[in-house]
Order: sequence, then C-alpha cells, then structure tokens
Amino acid sequence: MSREAGEIVLNRAVRRRYGVVAAVAGVVIVALAMAWLLIHGITGVRVSADRADTEPVWWRWLPALAASLVVAMMPWRRDPIPSDVSTGELRLAVRGETLILAASAVAFTAALIAAGGAEAAHTGGKVLLLVILPLLTFRWFRSALSTRPPLPAAGPTAALAATAAVTVWMMIALLVNGPTWASSPAPAVPGAQLVIALIGGFILNAVVEEYFYRRWLQSRIEWLLGRWPGIVLATLLWSAWHAAIQGVGRLDLDLASVLVAHAATGVLLGLLWSRYRRMWPLLTVHGALNALPVLVSLLGAP
Repeated sequence: MSREAGEIVLNRAVRRRYGVVAAVAGVVIVALAMAWLLIHGITGVRVSADRADTEPVWWRWLPALAASLVVAMMPWRRDPIPSDVSTGELRLAVRGETLILAASAVAFTAALIAAGGAEAAHTGGKVLLLVILPLLTFRWFRSALSTRPPLPAAGPTAALAATAAVTVWMMIALLVNGPTWASSPAPAVPGAQLVIALIGGFILNAVVEEYFYRRWLQSRIEWLLGRWPGIVLATLLWSAWHAAIQGVGRLDLDLASVLVAHAATGVLLGLLWSRYRRMWPLLTVHGALNALPVLVSLLGAP
C-alpha cells in the first residue's frame, strides 16, 4: 500500500470515530437540554418569533424523525475522501474557511441575543455574517470546496428519494400541526404585503440559512471530520441562533429550548444535504416550515 493510500485509509478510520463521537455527543446535548427544561417545569417550546405560545416537542420531532427514517432507508450516496483536501495547502484553506464560517455563526447568534432579537440586527446580521463575510472568505482562500462545489447525486434515484422524504415530512407536519394552524388567527395584512413578506422571509430565512449552515458550513466540516460531525455541529449552530427570537430572556433556558425544538429538523436538513447534495429538498422543508402555518391559517379563516 502506498503512503497516500495508507493516509486515506487512516483518515477514514479517524472520520468513523469522529462520526460515532459526534452522533453520541449530539444526542447527549439534546437530552441534557430536554432534562434542563423538565427540571424547570417546561414541557413546551416556542417555535415562532411571531407568537409567544408553546407547543409540545413531539409536534416538531415526529415529522422530522419520520422523514429522517425515510432518508435512512433510501440509497446512500457515499462521497470518497478527496486526496486534494486531505493533505497540503488546500486542506489548510478548507480549515481556514471552516473556522471563519463557524466564528460567523457564533458571532451572529451572540450579536442577535445582545440586540434582543431586533429585526434590524436579524436582517443585517444575516446579510453581513452569513452572506457577505462567507463570500469574501471563499474568494480569499479559494479552496477546493469554493472553486469546485460538491456535485449532486447522479440519476433519478436521488431525486425520488429526496421527494419521498420531503413528502413524508409535509404530510405528517400537516397532520400533526394542521388543526392548530387552521385555528390560529390569520395575518391581518393586505394580500400583496403578505406575499412580499412570505417571499422575503423565504429568501432571508430558508435560502440564506440553508446555504450558510448546510451547503457551506456543513460541507466543510464533513470533508474535514466526516458526515456526522458536519450534521451535528451545523445543527447545533443553526438551532442556537433561534434563542434570540424564540426565548423568554433567560439564556440557559432559551438555548435549551431551541436545541430541543429545532434539533430533529436540523438533523433532517443535514441528512438531506449530506446524502443528496441538492438544495431544493432543504429549501422546500425550511420554506414550508415557515410558510405553512400562515397559509393554513388563511385557509382555515372564516
């Protein structure tokens, strides 16, 4: 066996260990967060910045876990470990990009919490820290992942598998949450203004977040450490920023609440990206997550 082949085999073994550690750590962190909430008598979680009411955890977990199970049962696309990212200058470039992206995610969360979740800080922070800074970073480092992004899975199988998972998530989400959404007050805004708000929210939330946390950040962690470290770390960082807009003002409880509320959905989004390397399933789930409550409330309004 050549030295290069030996390094790749060793790298794969290390990545498998990282994967086990990351998966276990993710479960432990979410379990501790849930236990912390129960200790304080909290059994529901906020899932929207637009209303203060809470909902049972399983309302979010059941659709995400069912769809994740569908993903797990479908054909897996295993990306080979690229030798040009495993050693040399390009590996250092990917590390540099990853560190800056992770720091941007932490800075966005911290700044938004410090600003009390203000809309200006939310919009400005996303544009600056989740879009402009990453693009400047890619231009500076020009690693293999920024000059040659991961290719999508070939053939119709990947599209069929992703469609099945998204459909299962959508159906169960509507079945579980539909009655509550339908009985909620419909937005009291003109139709044109509502359409603009939904489109703007889709771009700012679904598009920006999925590109940053999954396509950019998760991909780099995956290539450096493996699939599950990428999924878990991206999920934790993505979940954490919601504490600024879905909390009650106590940081420990706010962080625990958003981890419990969003972890299962984050894992589903991470799995969809890791397996199929297609953006549309992520954008569909994330966009529907934000838009469905509004649309169903409109349909259910008298």
